[in-house]
Amino acid sequence: MKTTNFFSLVFIITCITLMCSCDTKQHAISQLEKLSKELYLDSGNYTEADWQKAKVRFQEIETKIAKHSTEYTEDEKKYIKKNTVYENIHSIC
Repeated sequence: MKTTNFFSLVFIITCITLMCSCDTKQHAISQLEKLSKELYLDSGNYTEADWQKAKVRFQEIETKIAKHSTEYTEDEKKYIKKNTVYENIHSIC
């Protein structure tokens, strides 16, 4: 019975650790992709408040990307610049 409880505890801790590991380099890219898509689709209707929120979100994403900058491959760096209109967001925000 104690062995079962031990393995259950280890399993639960592992699951929690995996769920909390959202701050990965891929997560930062995914957030940037999402923001890029939102800006592409909706920015024509943005208010000043919407732009301020987008700016804050972009700055948070930019910080995460910088945090993982040494982990990105050259291809990932190119992807960030090309496919997520990173440079366009940077000039807008």
